[in-house]
Amino acid sequence: MTSKVLERDVTAAIVRFLQERGWVAKRRHVGLMYTPDRRPLRIGKPGEPDWFFVHRQYGYLEVEMKRPGQTPDKHQAEYLATVRALGIEATWTDSAEKFERWYAATYETVS
Repeated sequence: MTSKVLERDVTAAIVRFLQERGWVAKRRHVGLMYTPDRRPLRIGKPGEPDWFFVHRQYGYLEVEMKRPGQTPDKHQAEYLATVRALGIEATWTDSAEKFERWYAATYETVS
């Protein structure tokens, strides 16, 4: 049976979850678009997530969100690996529950 949960549902739950914890959400419009005269116009870089977040204590976070069962494409996986290598927190998820577990392990661990 196919899940009726869409990417926008996952996104809305995660944005709400993070905002409730003091994160500021920013929607980044990326992709290939066309001008009225049909010329291609690329916004952003291939693979950049649609959303990033900032927090006074935790800094900067990039999240690629997918509908259940989907995974990042090649460009998205490469982008996430690149920013992680720079020390920036970045992840992807296909469910709010998985993201909440990742968040707890990343930000709510006791030293």
